Amino acid sequence: SSQHAIKRILQDYHEETGATILISSHNLNHTVEVCPRIALLEHGVIIRDIDNTTGQAQAELEDYFQVND
Repeated sequence: SSQHAIKRILQDYHEETGATILISSHNLNHTVEVCPRIALLEHGVIIRDIDNTTGQAQAELEDYFQVND
């Protein structure tokens, strides 16, 4: 899928260059898969800075956005 290809490209680029990559997305699943750190912004202000190095941000994001499965 295209999301998997983008994830691989971004990971490879980061590993090769050490660059920080900023991703803006409304797709919670993709964001949690790709990002080791997630910042939630409202009106340009960071309201939450979430460590996601082990994928633990999913529950906090779902709670914040009131996602009901």
